[in-house]
Amino acid sequence: MILYVTQDLMLGSRIKSHAQDAGTKVSLSLKLPEASQLAPETEKCLIDLECCRGKLAAWVTGLGERRARLELIGYAPHVQESTLMEAKEVGLDQVLTRGQFNHQISELLA
Repeated sequence: MILYVTQDLMLGSRIKSHAQDAGTKVSLSLKLPEASQLAPETEKCLIDLECCRGKLAAWVTGLGERRARLELIGYAPHVQESTLMEAKEVGLDQVLTRGQFNHQISELLA
């Protein structure tokens, strides 16, 4: 299962549609959930970095041992260089600009 963290409900519905086409289950969340609230079957998290500024590092650290089993992919507008850099520094597996994310949606949901 994929957890998609975003406050952009239009893109969220698009992601759910692509996921359904790919046979993948996606759960939407408006904010980063507590590690204990992550569904056990969650394998991948797609994170709109705009909705978790200043919280990402603590959240990744709080994942503890669970982090090793999760693929974390974050994205933000290309003009938010500091946000993208922070995501790289906290160790997300992939950090993309919003344009890259939109272009790669099908691959990211596979």
